[in-house]
Amino acid sequence: MNLQAEARQTKAMKRKPALNKQNNQRLQPHGLKLLLSLADAVVLQSIEDLFSPFFRGSSLKFFNGKGFELCAGTTGMNENEKAGILTVLKQSGFKINSRKATPLVQEF
Repeated sequence: MNLQAEARQTKAMKRKPALNKQNNQRLQPHGLKLLLSLADAVVLQSIEDLFSPFFRGSSLKFFNGKGFELCAGTTGMNENEKAGILTVLKQSGFKINSRKATPLVQEF
């Protein structure tokens, strides 16, 4: 290994990765970005799947279960943003649990 490569490796080892609060493990900065991108992609794909008769059932389970809460929380959505998405989906005619689809703050 040449000196430049060794210096880069040493510098990378000294960086403190982000903390994953759920299991107290450290995530590398690029790993955190990948996790956020994946959670965002899962939510967007589930919205698209609602319009497919073949995938609609699993998508409804995602939005009515803990999957949406987990992915939306991972992406950093607050409760009003989560409720807003669920409300729009419910108003579009999809069977979304009404207890989750109520925004905390009413907009005028």
